[in-house]
Amino acid sequence: MTGARVLPTLYSDNYVWLLPDESRTVTLSWAADALPSGRPALRVEGYNVPRTVDRS
Repeated sequence: MTGARVLPTLYSDNYVWLLPDESRTVTLSWAADALPSGRPALRVEGYNVPRTVDRS
């Protein structure tokens, strides 16, 4: 993982407020040639949650 951003990326929502036990699906899309490896990593941050990296 290089940490480089994939641009342009379109988000269905980019600023989300959640209460305990709530969840929300956010969809991301980008041009196929913007990510040659085909293996995105998503970094999620919050005020009161640990940093998470999803390597789906």
